[in-house]
Amino acid sequence: MKSTKKINAMLGRMLIVFLLVCLMLPLVVSCSQQSEIPDGYQYATCDGAYFRLFIPTQWKTTTESGISGGIYSAKENVTVSMIREREVHALDENSPDVSGVLEEKTTAEAETGAETETDQVAQETALHYAVLCGQEYETSMKRYKQTSLFRTVMGRRAAIRMEYSALVGETEYKYFQVYAKYKGYFYVFTYAAPTDYYQKRLEMAEEILGYVTFAQTPFEGKNNRQPNDGADAPDGMRLISGEDVAYRFYAPKSWKIDPNMGQSAVYFSAEDHSNISVSGHMPSEQNLTMGGYKDALLQEYEGTFDSFTLISDTSAEENQTDLTMDGKPAIRIVYDATLGGQAYRVDQTLILHGAMVYLITYTATPERFDDHTADLTAVLDAFRFR
Repeated sequence: MKSTKKINAMLGRMLIVFLLVCLMLPLVVSCSQQSEIPDGYQYATCDGAYFRLFIPTQWKTTTESGISGGIYSAKENVTVSMIREREVHALDENSPDVSGVLEEKTTAEAETGAETETDQVAQETALHYAVLCGQEYETSMKRYKQTSLFRTVMGRRAAIRMEYSALVGETEYKYFQVYAKYKGYFYVFTYAAPTDYYQKRLEMAEEILGYVTFAQTPFEGKNNRQPNDGADAPDGMRLISGEDVAYRFYAPKSWKIDPNMGQSAVYFSAEDHSNISVSGHMPSEQNLTMGGYKDALLQEYEGTFDSFTLISDTSAEENQTDLTMDGKPAIRIVYDATLGGQAYRVDQTLILHGAMVYLITYTATPERFDDHTADLTAVLDAFRFR
């Protein structure tokens, strides 16, 4: 297993990504490239990705949140996503024991998926990573239970498929994840659904997975926004967000961009993984107001974290504050949460812009939280919509 420091850093990233993918509902976005899109499908791929993910046109994409993927409907909360995770060399020191963990069954495609020695080595490496992730999920997810682990194929590459279930809030979810190695990184495709809907949408998820391809060049989504090279960044800061989102997110130059996170995000250092991220979400029909969305979010947090304590809320009656961000109504909350035995303190600003709620999230351990509040203030002051 990983050292405590490495596990805590990973869980800091999981805290954000896990909630984004499973608990929040994103905006409909589509891209205009057409040549490689399967009939009846649309791009669900973020700029810069070395893969192509497509989803049916009746699905909603999650690319506005910075996550390649999509959601079937707000009612069902069935999602697919694909992200680039850790570099392969992350396994060098902490590769888990995988003897006897694989099942004999394979998918039909897997029969030809590891024909060469290189394919076999890549698949074995992906197996080690899948087992490591399973060990970490067991620590960080409630009622985690792995049900299957076997060889498969993704994007014509030998891969490993893991199936499991876990409790999210008060709802049991079922998942399948496919792990593959490409260009020195691990890539993970995830299908997640409440147990009641898992089998109902499984065939569609399998079809989506079948259309996944890896690419030699990064994806370049086209849109009507004017490019910006970050020349207007405040002194000492740089532009973090890309051209595929509706906002400008600036952060101090000393903070590092995290390529493993699926949205606009920075972290402070390898030793101190305090991080700041920005993401956009569409409230469900029953939570169309920002206050309603915040209340639903807090309810999800209470059901998801091992422990959850709200410290402050600018919309609370006893200390209500008319907060705005770039002229838009906003709510700011601070809370303590524990996940997988690790304590966090989180400062989250919710901003209403059009039909979307945008979240600026600062996550740190309680002992490091106050170290970066000045930088957080600078980030909030510089944040702009386009």
